[in-house]
Amino acid sequence: MGRFGSRTRSATRSGGSRPPGVSASSQFPTPSSARARIAVGPDGALWFTEYFGNNIGRITTTGSMTDFRIPTANATPEGIALGPDGALWFTEAGANKIGQMTTTGSFSEFPIPTAGSFPRGIAAGPDGAPQFIVAAPDGAMWFTEGSGDKIGRITSRPTSKDQCKNGGWRTFPGFKNRGDCVSFVATGGKNPPSPAGA
Repeated sequence: MGRFGSRTRSATRSGGSRPPGVSASSQFPTPSSARARIAVGPDGALWFTEYFGNNIGRITTTGSMTDFRIPTANATPEGIALGPDGALWFTEAGANKIGQMTTTGSFSEFPIPTAGSFPRGIAAGPDGAPQFIVAAPDGAMWFTEGSGDKIGRITSRPTSKDQCKNGGWRTFPGFKNRGDCVSFVATGGKNPPSPAGA
């Protein structure tokens, strides 16, 4: 898990003729970054993927914007959704990974076992809107593999001791060893209190 630099700027609001119900739109100073998907974060800000910019962006409703650089170059982030752990989860179509990011800018990345799966998503969220990665009632994040012909599932916390075996504890952010993982499961998530980033 790593924390990467961020940069803050203000978006420019554009005026002119707008459709009914649209009060304003914002133009961003980074050209051609191809903002792909957007989700509401736990902090009330809007978080979005920058497909060609290789960033996760955050914008407040007053127009203050911050970019967070994804650790993997050319990750081409696409789908994004708020997870049950309070983190933002996103697909990395170009890197064949699922990313997790806290609102403070800490990243974790998880490789997908299917080579060349091109994780994108598209599942109906609770409001029926299309999303490219979605939180499910089982506490996991579900995503589609565009070229892998599969549906993927990733959890932010272990739910059984078996998931801690054979180095499996390394797939959950914040654990220092297998014992941390086993203890977390055995105590129902009370010890250690919460893996970092969860």
